[in-house]
Amino acid sequence: MRDVHSIYVHHSASSRDDTTRDEINQWHRDRGWSGIGYHYVIEGDGSIVEGRPLWKAGAHVKGNNSKTVGICLTGNFEIEQPSREQLESLWQLLEGTMANFNLQRHNVFGHKEWHQANTLWPGSNLLHYIEEWRKRG
Repeated sequence: MRDVHSIYVHHSASSRDDTTRDEINQWHRDRGWSGIGYHYVIEGDGSIVEGRPLWKAGAHVKGNNSKTVGICLTGNFEIEQPSREQLESLWQLLEGTMANFNLQRHNVFGHKEWHQANTLWPGSNLLHYIEEWRKRG
């Protein structure tokens, strides 16, 4: 297993309820990548779908992929809210992933919190939930 020091949460910047893991995979292939860059995708109904295998570095936080896990929720959380089911799945997935890699809540970030990121991801409506969740830890 890889040495992982942090988890980054993203949004797809597309429709929450109509975007799928397979569509994201195709978008990433169209960019010339080997496939989906996220390790997990949480779809609008809360389904957790595996993406890139955990043993393989992701392609989701440029300059900081080798020791991170990437989780993407479908949706554009600058203009919509994550579903209750997505948030429940996110907390469950974060807790399991943190236990797997011996991480704490302060090791979980929204993509825009990476100091080299020039992005709004995971959207202010999702980042708010992540910030509140971290405070509870």
